[in-house]
Amino acid sequence: DQIDSAMAGNICRCGCYNRIRSAIRIAAGMGEETGHVA
Repeated sequence: DQIDSAMAGNICRCGCYNRIRSAIRIAAGMGEETGHVA
């Protein structure tokens, strides 16, 4: 997955990686929007 490759090596204490990945997919038109703010 290109998103995982791009994010590799980035360490964040917030633990929001799943939401960040979801937001990237939505912005890229790769995922379905669920109505939640990413």
